[in-house]
Amino acid sequence: MNKIKFFPLLISALFLLTYVSCKKDEVNKTDNILIIQQNKEKGEAYLRDKSKEENVKTDPSGLLYRELEASNGEKPGPKDTVFFHYDGYVLSGKKFISDSSRSAMEDLNEAFYVGLRHMNEGSKYRLYVPYYLMYGSSLKIFINRTDKGNDTIKVLEYSALYYDMKLDSITFVE
Repeated sequence: MNKIKFFPLLISALFLLTYVSCKKDEVNKTDNILIIQQNKEKGEAYLRDKSKEENVKTDPSGLLYRELEASNGEKPGPKDTVFFHYDGYVLSGKKFISDSSRSAMEDLNEAFYVGLRHMNEGSKYRLYVPYYLMYGSSLKIFINRTDKGNDTIKVLEYSALYYDMKLDSITFVE
């Protein structure tokens, strides 16, 4: 008889736990949506402000760029292969990636393709990248290994970023 009385209580408790869990998920989703929206707006404001700075140029794609070190070298064409170094930063100034790459121009992501088309061999530029030219609505997690251990950096959805990029050499394709 006690087992029969206990069963409705157990069902009620399970229902309550499921309900509370669902409500908590709804709150987390709402919080995440707000954070993502604020991140997107922060990036858009950052790029708007950068576009007004002296020596910052705007590509029709929305990419902003500034020449840091000039060079008289050639510019890469759409089918050339480029060797370049880049450091990527979130808007707070924290570096999330540092790498070198040798790649065919046509294989690059849109931000790097557009940026490198403006650069001369040997030059160094800073690229200010809107979210839609890089990671878009994807969350990316980078792990930087340092002398002090590993540093995990999240690049949130809809993040504007900036990159310091040096175009070291070009292999021209005829």
